[in-house]
Amino acid sequence: MKTVLKNQVGFIPSKTVLVLLHLAFWILFFGIILVIFSGFLKPNVAFTRSFFLTLFLVVVYYINTLLLINILFERKKYWLYGVSIVLFSLMVIKLKFQMDFVWFEKESGFLKVAGTRASHVVASFPIIFDLIFSTLLQLLLNRYNRMQVYRARLTELTTAQLNLLKGQINPHFLFNNLNNIYSLVIRKDDKAPEIILMLSDLLRYVIYKGSAQKVSLTEETEQLKNLIALNRLKDNENTNITFSTGDLNKHGFIEPMILIPLVENCFKHWDGAYNKNGFIRIEMSSNEKWFCFVTENSVSETPKERVEGEGGLGLENIKNRLELVYGDKVAFNISKEATMFKVKLIIEW
Repeated sequence: MKTVLKNQVGFIPSKTVLVLLHLAFWILFFGIILVIFSGFLKPNVAFTRSFFLTLFLVVVYYINTLLLINILFERKKYWLYGVSIVLFSLMVIKLKFQMDFVWFEKESGFLKVAGTRASHVVASFPIIFDLIFSTLLQLLLNRYNRMQVYRARLTELTTAQLNLLKGQINPHFLFNNLNNIYSLVIRKDDKAPEIILMLSDLLRYVIYKGSAQKVSLTEETEQLKNLIALNRLKDNENTNITFSTGDLNKHGFIEPMILIPLVENCFKHWDGAYNKNGFIRIEMSSNEKWFCFVTENSVSETPKERVEGEGGLGLENIKNRLELVYGDKVAFNISKEATMFKVKLIIEW
């Protein structure tokens, strides 16, 4: 899991990078404070005050973020955090007064120009700002890190689901076609060897391309033609099978093993074996913005379960994969009329 998260969320800085960023920030802060103090204090006094102020704020920052926020607030110990942050704030402000008006009494005259109350406000301002800034920043960073880890785990889960669904498609495809070949072999049909050869080409594509993230529309179209030719050989008496590609963006890419099961489903459930008017119509078109794929096949007037049956697994599988890969950029509609079964797929690139 750690390796996966590291790969999936590579843009989260490593601990070394974070340490260097923090170190650079505090060095820059020290430099700015030193420049400010050097405007009205002697160089050695300015350096001493800048160093101790920076060191003081560093301690406050990391106690607040690493201890109070990460251990108390993020673990939902809100009451304990609230009490702790109030007591901690009072304590560090008191220490800041001690540092400014006791330890550096001789050099703190610039804080007393506006009077005692104003000088206390000026002295406590860096502490208050440090606490507010560190709290907001740490809460935002923690939320950001949680979101990245969540997205990484979601990506890992999605990938695992896709692999599982793809693994279900291959046996489903093979099972349907082996049944058909078996019937031809039993009848000692002369077309059986040619069909086996065409099926081997299809299986080679399914095995080697089915695990890819995307395949070109050109490749998928060629395999659809092979699948249609394969089924024509099994039943060359019925010629009411059409495949139209229309305007096709040949540079487009699609999730593999989406279209082949849809075409396979047409041949599995159509009534061409005993209906001379049976038909299969397949249309595919695309442009730079969308892809459209429509299959229609005639069916006998039988109960709905006859049409979905075992094929329901394939269609449900495809629907789940489309939702995982394309989200709200896909429309997948299945409709059943009295004598026709229709599937329409639209994908927004």
